[in-house]
Amino acid sequence: MPAAYRETIFRAGRFLREKGVFGLVVLLGFAIWTFPAWSADLTEMVEKANKGEAEAQFGLAEKYRKGEDLPKNDAEAAKWYRKAGEQGVADAQATLGQMYREGEGVPKDDAEAAKWYRKAGEQGVPDAQASLGQMYRKGEGVPKD
Repeated sequence: MPAAYRETIFRAGRFLREKGVFGLVVLLGFAIWTFPAWSADLTEMVEKANKGEAEAQFGLAEKYRKGEDLPKNDAEAAKWYRKAGEQGVADAQATLGQMYREGEGVPKDDAEAAKWYRKAGEQGVPDAQASLGQMYRKGEGVPKD
């Protein structure tokens, strides 16, 4: 948990305790206990991602996509998948293709989905190859074939 959040919560707890509102102090304690830990590992991942390290960018995208240690945010996930995908991370490319195909965190765009599936497929990602094949069969974002 970021230090600023922790300090604010502790101040609120002290205030409530002084006012004799013990039940709210207990609820506040529960909130602290259940708040996802802002770990040193996550801080390091964010720093590395901001410096352009592809694997850290992919890891950060995964955390945003799944809502692990960070609030779930598909738009932010797509941003980081794109950064990793542009550096050749095949799984990022495949996931970004899926996000464009489904319109998750980005506008639905079959041509863009096909582009990212193709990049991942060229690196041997079977799901991306299969998805691109389906798009060709249906003529979604690519000529029907």
